[in-house]
Amino acid sequence: MEVVEGDLWDFYDQGFYVVIPTNLTVGRGGEAVMGRGVAQQAAVRFPKLARGYAAALRAKDNFKIFHEQRLVMFPVKD
Repeated sequence: MEVVEGDLWDFYDQGFYVVIPTNLTVGRGGEAVMGRGVAQQAAVRFPKLARGYAAALRAKDNFKIFHEQRLVMFPVKD
């Protein structure tokens, strides 16, 4: 495995898929809780992401790949 350092979103802008560490919580407003760090950055960049991922969580599809946005949602905590 190769370790690469840099800004995650610079790699995304070059066409790579990126992994978004998430929790498995859906908030009262019906959107996935996107917390801090990379998840929060992704939610700001993609305003419909939190609602789309919440739908996947309700369907028990916790590890979700959004191919159109090149995002891999990877749960790391409940």
